[in-house]
Amino acid sequence: RILRFLDAFGKWSLLDSFILVLFMVAFNFKLSLSPEEQYNGVYVWIMPVWGFQGLLIATIMSLIMGHVICHVHRKELEAAAGGPSEVEGPRQAVCQMRDVPLWRKVLPPVALGVACALYCVSMFLDTYSFIFGGAFKALAGGSASYSVMETAERVPSTTVNPKDLAIIWIQWIFMVFCFGMVVLEQVLLFCLWVVPLPRKLQRKVWVICQISNAWACADVLVVTLLLCFMEIGTFAKFLVGGKCGTVNPVLAKYTPYDSCFEVSMGLNYGFFVLLAAVVISLGASFFVASECAAVLEDHAEPDEADTRRATGASVPLEGETIGESLIEMGVRGGSDISERELA
Repeated sequence: RILRFLDAFGKWSLLDSFILVLFMVAFNFKLSLSPEEQYNGVYVWIMPVWGFQGLLIATIMSLIMGHVICHVHRKELEAAAGGPSEVEGPRQAVCQMRDVPLWRKVLPPVALGVACALYCVSMFLDTYSFIFGGAFKALAGGSASYSVMETAERVPSTTVNPKDLAIIWIQWIFMVFCFGMVVLEQVLLFCLWVVPLPRKLQRKVWVICQISNAWACADVLVVTLLLCFMEIGTFAKFLVGGKCGTVNPVLAKYTPYDSCFEVSMGLNYGFFVLLAAVVISLGASFFVASECAAVLEDHAEPDEADTRRATGASVPLEGETIGESLIEMGVRGGSDISERELA
């Protein structure tokens, strides 16, 4: 359980990286004072250096090592149990293996489908906006709105060299963790729940589901947006520091502005669509994943009756003595074993 916890929650180390990606977009400015001259203006680029790259690399290495340790642990449990079960049985979907009411079989795939559709739509809706204040508002305009996909697209343009591999790497990490792995996990859980598959293939798909869950950062993205909403104004004041100290009194006296630069963040309707998708997905995924674990984990304790039917082993059921079990096996095997002989 500890290994599963570490494997599932290691992705939260990416929270700082996602906040930095949003700040790269927020504090990238290109303000031309004269349209005739290309470089007559104010240009601000964000340059991620080794600290940012090192954080990303370390987080991904930590996630990979978590998968490796979980794999070794799973193999050790299989070896302790005598190896993985070779009993295939008929092809069945996970929902067919669980004795649950009909509505509990139908509702999870519907919820997963709705969550996946909402999440895909939310990627292209206006999710958040940066609202500028102070004298800077007169140059940059009042606000700028972005969707999650627009954020990923703008990452290369926030630096001096948009074709730098270090920048492309950040862009792809953001897209894979925030979109690709999220959709992959939901699709695989849907297939496990409703599609009849061979047991070996189900186990392999289940392992891929666990890996994609560890890399799917929809919930991390929501918390990132909330933290930026609360803290970006404080961060902007920290960046400016006392550099506007001599300018602010002049601005307050001769202009309608009290300061040279202010920025805040607003949450648009796309954020609430994203939040609804994440809440629905977390509930449906948790239920389907727990049901899958109950029937697909090799080291889960099997049902005693199923064990006896599959292996013919002498495993007495509850309330049955070992002698009664052996008598039953002797009769099934064609031999006549009496209770006296057993005694």
